[in-house]
Amino acid sequence: MKKKFVLGALCVSMILASGIGASAEVSESHSQWAEESLISADEAGLLPNFFADRDLTANISRIDFCHLAYKMLEQKSLISENNVKSSFADTDDAEVAFLANSGIINGRSETEFAPNDDITREEAAVILTNTAEFMGVKEDIALFDTVFSDYDTVSYA
Repeated sequence: MKKKFVLGALCVSMILASGIGASAEVSESHSQWAEESLISADEAGLLPNFFADRDLTANISRIDFCHLAYKMLEQKSLISENNVKSSFADTDDAEVAFLANSGIINGRSETEFAPNDDITREEAAVILTNTAEFMGVKEDIALFDTVFSDYDTVSYA
């Protein structure tokens, strides 16, 4: 049951929190229905500091979504040291490099990550699944088969 809660918290915090800061002060540019979840995720330390001035209702980029995944791993003390160099020509971001090296994300090609593109639903689903697996939440990954009917057709993240 605890693993299902962790996976649920991961999904909620990463999908709903596409732009909030590190204090309990929630940006005014958010949907009211998401406020409680945003504050909870923020208080739990799950959101990167640089999200403070972002529009919470806007789409999220691939790199920002990766920063959310990295923050979750960091908060759970699953990152001891990050000296990984990026293999992507379009970003040298250390967090993206760590996630790629850990098998959590892939680029659009061997050398292109497309950091500023909006993330697609399938890319988000793959990153959430791979992050959960990295965290050791393996048996609950089968839940995604029932949530996403097209799970078997996911191409990359």
